Amino acid sequence: MKQNKLKGWIFVIVQFTFTPFVAILAYFEHKSTFRQPSDIFLYISICIYIAAAVIGFMALISFNQKVTPMPIPRTGSRLVTNGIYAVIRHPMYLSVILFIFGFILYVQAYFCLIPFVLLVYFFTRKINFEEKQLFEKFAEYKSYQLKTKKLFPFIY
Repeated sequence: MKQNKLKGWIFVIVQFTFTPFVAILAYFEHKSTFRQPSDIFLYISICIYIAAAVIGFMALISFNQKVTPMPIPRTGSRLVTNGIYAVIRHPMYLSVILFIFGFILYVQAYFCLIPFVLLVYFFTRKINFEEKQLFEKFAEYKSYQLKTKKLFPFIY
């Protein structure tokens, strides 16, 4: 239990340092290349931002519990399987991933796609850790996993 909590905090610290790092790296790549965002990238990134905001908002409403970045379920928490959670198991992570991708696309920071892929890999690792914790806490989690996708609706 203590080791899981330490690992959980490591995930939280990495998330809150690596995510902004990728965004800052994209910003500096944009500034160093002097690319002007094209209209098409602007419109696509706005659509992605809106999708990220809607998904994140729906996740917060559906979750209806105290939100924490810690990948270990709180004592007294319940498994949420309604709302957006009926379609995907980790919509909050998807919201963050979409937001960062939208920003990279907007500033056309193509080299930042490499650290972005690493960020998605990190979130996948965090999700796998979190799902082990959820499986141990909630007996119904296995059947919930079989009915829903992990991160991207209808895909993964």
